[in-house]
Amino acid sequence: MTMKYPFVEDTLGKKLQAGSGLSVDCMTCHRNVKLDVKALVDRLGEDHGCMHWDLIKVLFCQPCREAGRGDRNLAFMTTAERRRRDNQALAKEIAKNAPEVPLPFGGRVGLHLNKYSTIYTIAGVIVTIVSIAMAFI
Repeated sequence: MTMKYPFVEDTLGKKLQAGSGLSVDCMTCHRNVKLDVKALVDRLGEDHGCMHWDLIKVLFCQPCREAGRGDRNLAFMTTAERRRRDNQALAKEIAKNAPEVPLPFGGRVGLHLNKYSTIYTIAGVIVTIVSIAMAFI
């Protein structure tokens, strides 16, 4: 799919092709569910809209319906599924091949990944460590 400006994900097919995900929050019972976009495309078709008013007609909150509450008080959120997976794989590869750098006051520093796959650069880590060390001197 070639990206055209402005890029619009207004159908389930475009959302699937772009690799983005979809989650839904029930505003009544505060339940959150990550939807399977592929299954929605198989069920509703590629041309079915993925905007709020398109999805509210076909989706509802099962626990709220069973309890007799309003079951269509829903909020939809687009998530960047493919982008997140690609960035995590790239971050791990960069961290694996990154050299360690000796510190001026001893020790070595390399790249560190937190649970969100954020890469802390060596320069940023050195500045942080040096500033912490200077606070104790």
